[in-house]
Amino acid sequence: MRVSNLVPKLAFPMASPHVADWVKAGALLALAWLVLYLPSYFDFAQIAWARDENAHAPFLLAFCFGAGLVRLRNLDRLGALTLMKPRSGELVTGAVVLVAGLACFVLGRLGQVELFISLSQLPVATGIVLLTGGRHLLRQLWFPLAMLAYLIIWPGWALNELTSPLKHWVSATVSDILYATGLPIARSGVLLVVGQYELLIADACSGLNSLLALTATGAIYLYLNRPRSRLHAVLVFASAIPIAIFANVVRVSVLVLLTYYGGYNIGQGFAHEFAGLFLYSVALGSLFVVDGLLSKFGKPRS
Repeated sequence: MRVSNLVPKLAFPMASPHVADWVKAGALLALAWLVLYLPSYFDFAQIAWARDENAHAPFLLAFCFGAGLVRLRNLDRLGALTLMKPRSGELVTGAVVLVAGLACFVLGRLGQVELFISLSQLPVATGIVLLTGGRHLLRQLWFPLAMLAYLIIWPGWALNELTSPLKHWVSATVSDILYATGLPIARSGVLLVVGQYELLIADACSGLNSLLALTATGAIYLYLNRPRSRLHAVLVFASAIPIAIFANVVRVSVLVLLTYYGGYNIGQGFAHEFAGLFLYSVALGSLFVVDGLLSKFGKPRS
């Protein structure tokens, strides 16, 4: 008996006869995208993406491309791509959205406005999808397109308006909690005075970065893990907001305690970065716990 007869035969899905056309079209679109946005990405990498509030952008950009390609490949294997033909109304809508996105990009490049350049990615990608496969393809690629909203680079004044209430709330909450435990702490706006140390609640400590990172990670987790229902997905995603805020309060409280008992170098050195990573891991684990608890009351995943 031959050894080859003992090896089970594996059935691989056959690619559609139009796979070559799909690969060529995808390669052309990817090339056009890079020609359009690659200079801006280089600029972002030097300035905007180097800031804490935008550090997640390159990773999410890679995920959006990867998720879109995987989705298209799966649709091609099922033979669904060839059936997705845009109608006349969808062609008009796609053209309008694409032109609007390109106009936004041009204005951003001419004025060096990061907000316009980053914002243009969403309408440009949406217009291309509508022109390629209409609303049916848009429905299949809605998640990678929606995640492009996380790539928007907001101006400093908008971030200040958003983080200012968070910073005041965090500083007041931490001050009240630690004061109740007997710690000699006082607050003046976003300045915490504990013993001989003065600690300023900066923008990075407002919790906005943790909120963006946890909601983005939670959204990707739900997308890959197939929630049982829309209500299940909404509840898990919404739980990321209080979890991120609570984790940030704990983080700031721990740093204040480390500074008071161990000194400024300990509280604001390695422990400052480690506390953020550790509590983000705990917050992400809490998100999984919420998903697990909700799963007990839902239907099995399809």
